[in-house]
Amino acid sequence: PSACEAAGKGLDKNNATYAGTPETFVVTARDHLQNQQLIGGDNFRSLLVRQHPPHANLYSWITNMGDGTYRVEYNATVSGRYNLAVNLENGVSNRQGASIASILNSNLGIRGSPFSIWVSSGPIEVSQTKVIGHGLRHAIAGYSSLFVVRLTDVFGNLASGNDNVTVFFEAEGIPSQATPTRPSSKVLRANVSFIGEESLQGDYLADWAPLVAAPHQVYVMLDGQTHVPGSPFQASVQTAPPFSKSTIAFGQGLQDGIAGGARSFNIRDRDWFNNNRTEGFTSFEVSIDGISLRDCPFIQEDTLHEVLCRCPGLASLDMSQCTQGPKVTSSNNDPQIVKHYYRQDSNTLFADDIFKAWAQNSVLSTSCNGLYHVIKAAGLNPADGRTPPEKSLTSEFAGVQRSFNTSDRLNGIYDVNFLVTRAGLYQITAKYFGHHIKDSPFSFTVKPDVFDKSIVDVTGNGLQRITSGHMVMFNIRMRDRFGNYLWKGGHQMQISLQQGMWPCLCALPVNLKDRLPITPGFTQQT
Repeated sequence: PSACEAAGKGLDKNNATYAGTPETFVVTARDHLQNQQLIGGDNFRSLLVRQHPPHANLYSWITNMGDGTYRVEYNATVSGRYNLAVNLENGVSNRQGASIASILNSNLGIRGSPFSIWVSSGPIEVSQTKVIGHGLRHAIAGYSSLFVVRLTDVFGNLASGNDNVTVFFEAEGIPSQATPTRPSSKVLRANVSFIGEESLQGDYLADWAPLVAAPHQVYVMLDGQTHVPGSPFQASVQTAPPFSKSTIAFGQGLQDGIAGGARSFNIRDRDWFNNNRTEGFTSFEVSIDGISLRDCPFIQEDTLHEVLCRCPGLASLDMSQCTQGPKVTSSNNDPQIVKHYYRQDSNTLFADDIFKAWAQNSVLSTSCNGLYHVIKAAGLNPADGRTPPEKSLTSEFAGVQRSFNTSDRLNGIYDVNFLVTRAGLYQITAKYFGHHIKDSPFSFTVKPDVFDKSIVDVTGNGLQRITSGHMVMFNIRMRDRFGNYLWKGGHQMQISLQQGMWPCLCALPVNLKDRLPITPGFTQQT
C-alpha cells in the first residue's frame, strides 16, 4: 500500500470542493518496486471523516479504470475539514465492522493517507440570511459601527468565507461602500470581513463609519445584486460629541461696533465632521478681555487702525507681529513727539514708534492708562515710573463681565449677549473644555458713541486771566455719553468772546483748530 499514490483536485487541502459539488481524484496502484499495475482488480476503500462537530462520515465511489488507476469520487454536503483515508485492502476480509479510528490509522493506507481536505460551503440560501447587531440600526457620525451578516447555504452549512457580500450605505445622496476586497477599516472607511474559522463558520463583520448625522439606508447584498431579507435597513446616525475646531461663532457682537450698543453673537455646536449638533446642554466657556481707551484723549482713529494692521494681536497683548520701523529719538516731555504724532502723515508711523512716543512722554503715558498694557507688552517703561495695572475687565467696564454664561436654545445654537460702554480694543474667547473653537479669539474695536454736549472737557490758560496783546489757548476735548473721548474731529462749534460790560472796540478773531486730520469749520464773533 505504501507504494500506491493519489493525486487530483479532490485532495486539495485548502479548497477541495464545495458542499454538494462532486469531486474526484485518481489512485495509482504500484508494486513494491514502484511499478504501476497494468490491470485493475485491487481492492481500494476510501472514507471521509469530518474533524469537527457535527461529525459526518462518507464513503467514496471507486471506479476501476482497468489500467492500474482508480477513479475516486465523493460528494460531501456538510462543509468543513475532513480526513480522507484511502486503504488497499487486498486479501482483507470482514472489514465491514471496522471502527472509524482503525480505518484512519490502518497500516493499509496508501502513501499520504489519511489526507486532510477542505470542503467549502455550497450555494447560499439567501432567504436564510440573518443581519444582526446594534450597529445596523444605530451609529454615531465618524465612529465605527458594527453588525454581522450570517450566511447559510442550501444544505444548512454556515458560510465559509468565499462569498461576495456587499454593504452599501446612503444618506442624502452621499454613498460609501464596503466589500471584502477593501483594505482594513479606517476612520472614514467601511469594511466587510469574514470572521469565521474552521471550527466556527458563517459570519461576515460589517464595520462602517458614516460621516453625515442623518437617517441612512443600509443595503446588504450578495454578489452586488441580490438583497438579503430586510434590505434596505433603516439606520439612525447621531452626531458625535462636540468638537471645538468645528464649532463656529457668528454675529454682529464679534465685529467692530459703537460703545453702548447691544452686542450679541451665536455659537453653533458641531461635531468633528461639521455636523450640526442639536441636542443642547453643551458647556462653552466664553470670556471677554481687552484694553480700555476711554480716558485717553490722544487716540486718532486712522492711526489706531494703522497700529492694529501692524499689531493684530494688540488686544491680547501679543506683540510678536508688530513691525519694526524707524526709531523716534527725542527726550522726555519733548513737544515734538506730540507734534510728530498729530501730523497729517502720522499714520505712516510704525507701531513701535507710537508706543515709544507714549512711553517717553509723561503727558501721554499718564493720560492713556489703557495703553500701559501696550507699553508693558512692548517691554517699555513709562517715563514717570508708574506700574501698569493688571490687564483685566472689572466693574469699571460698565455692563461687561470677564466671563459670562451662554443661553442654550436646546437646538445646538447658543446665544451670547453683552454690553460694552468703554471704547477700546477687545477680544472674545470661546472655548470647549479648554480648547478654542474655530477662529477664537475674536478681536474687535469698540468706538466712541456720538458727541454728547453735556460731557465736554475745556482746559487751558486761555480760560483764565487774559493779558492784552498776548495769544492765549485752551483745549476742548469732546466725549460721548459714556465719557469716552472721541477719536475723530470734524465737529462744528461756535465760540464767542464777550468783553463783559464794556463795549467792544474792535473785532477779535477766534481760531478753532481741530487737532485731528479732519478740518472743522469755525466761527468768529465779537
